[in-house]
Amino acid sequence: MATPAEPVVTGLRLGGSTNAWAGAGFSCGADGFRAGDVPVLIEPAREPSILLSTPGTSLDGAGSAMAGTPGKDLPEKHPNGCCAVDHVVVTTPDFGRSKEAFAQDGLQLRREREGHGPNGPMLQAFYVAGPCLIELVSATSRDADLDAPARVWGVTFVTEDLGCLPALDPPVVATIGEAVQPGRRIAVARAELGLSLPVAFMDPRNKPSAK
Repeated sequence: MATPAEPVVTGLRLGGSTNAWAGAGFSCGADGFRAGDVPVLIEPAREPSILLSTPGTSLDGAGSAMAGTPGKDLPEKHPNGCCAVDHVVVTTPDFGRSKEAFAQDGLQLRREREGHGPNGPMLQAFYVAGPCLIELVSATSRDADLDAPARVWGVTFVTEDLGCLPALDPPVVATIGEAVQPGRRIAVARAELGLSLPVAFMDPRNKPSAK
């Protein structure tokens, strides 16, 4: 059987309101905004999902093929300096099942490791999907429904000016810390903003971090 073409991320469909995303420093149009090469569609009534280039891809429930070419006129200049999507975090109650589903969809596993989350040990698998990474993470809850699909849990954006985020009105983040990746910093969006899922911001790759 032929190996399917490796899919790439062509957009994100996220929930919440445009007002909440605007409060996080994004310039929002009626349908959402653009983060570099990735259109981000704000659709409050739908579950967050990753839009992919290849028909038939589902990422074990966390993704779908993109229909048409949405996002042609989405705002792309933002007060928070957002210029790209760094990675999308997908959680799964069945790590092995989701890894197999990702492979069947054509994604190549780049790295796998054991990590530690807020609820204990977890497994992580990393995939490159065009303009950003997809990070698959095992659910750590003992009460997780093993038959439940994988789902988009959070998004990390790249910003050209991480230091501006605490000074925006309202402040987008409270603190800025060192990222796991050497030479990069990360900041988590404040819960008070009312975003539909956890959002973080990072320095660009290969850019010296400002102290």
